[in-house]
Amino acid sequence: MIVMNIRQKAFLIDLLEGVPSIAFLIFLRNEAGLELAGWIGSLAALLAFAALYLLNCKSHPVLLGVNLHLLFATPVIIGIDYAGATQLASFLASHAHKGVLLTVCIVGVLETMFMAGGFVGAPDLPKKTITKYSRMMLVVGLTGVCWAFGTEASAFIAVLVSLTAMIGLRNFLLARWQDNNSGAAALFIGLPISGHGSETAV
Repeated sequence: MIVMNIRQKAFLIDLLEGVPSIAFLIFLRNEAGLELAGWIGSLAALLAFAALYLLNCKSHPVLLGVNLHLLFATPVIIGIDYAGATQLASFLASHAHKGVLLTVCIVGVLETMFMAGGFVGAPDLPKKTITKYSRMMLVVGLTGVCWAFGTEASAFIAVLVSLTAMIGLRNFLLARWQDNNSGAAALFIGLPISGHGSETAV
């Protein structure tokens, strides 16, 4: 039996949640076609969500939006195409990579409004801090949306940079809060920076 501490588990869960995006990009780059790559990404996202459920772990607040997009984008676009709205389906397919950021931001707004941990995914922080950090992450995300939809040439770079910036900002904000509130360090025993579960054994 391997005993896994909080940060080790968080790292592995983050890696698991990153698999759908990696699988999608690998098949897309290998000229499998957008539709096939999309279905593979959708299946991988479904499996990732199932694994999180079985492991009783919460999703990373940013990667949640990414994987929800991968899960639904291809089935929805194909469904619209089969319904006869070919032009709409083509439009959505051509902007699907930009839509990732839009989905992340929409999910982030919903998390900020309705989830205890907000978009930052840290329910043990003070409510005002959660709201402040969540809004900062949303500003980065919405800036990325404007960048991605404002220029076709660097849309992929805009998506990649924005997602990386949101994840990095979240890690920085939580680490800074922990450093500035060392007396509350015990609060983070069950809240690693990645925002997943607690100590477990596998």
